[in-house]
Amino acid sequence: MALSERQRSGLGQFLETTLYETGLAIMHPHTANYFMHGKPPGLTGNEHPNLVPYAIFPTKTDNIFIGVGNDGTFRKLATEIGKPELGTDPRFARNKDRIANRDALRAETCRRVQPARGRTALQSPAGGRTAGGARCRRSIRR
Repeated sequence: MALSERQRSGLGQFLETTLYETGLAIMHPHTANYFMHGKPPGLTGNEHPNLVPYAIFPTKTDNIFIGVGNDGTFRKLATEIGKPELGTDPRFARNKDRIANRDALRAETCRRVQPARGRTALQSPAGGRTAGGARCRRSIRR
């Protein structure tokens, strides 16, 4: 909220937190996954361990971030990238299937967006979202 207020009014807000609270916040979703499945978390980089696709993808000019949070949005994304059959493919139809087949879906998504120019790969009038509702943002790596 403080950052939103700073952007809106230029003033910001007082923010108070503890190291403990911050530590707990950055452990999500890894601790929940560990307690649910008993499996220690691995390195995920920019990808989300529980949502696929939810990662940075290269295009002709820039990297973009695509985040899909549910099966319906994935079907819409599949249509938008010109491959609607991915939305009903048994390897990708449900999020748990996409997690199990993360590498294959990543490769297919890369093939579809790589020839496009940056943000226009999935551009819509929805202000940074595709027509299907998936997030699409230019990724800045320094």
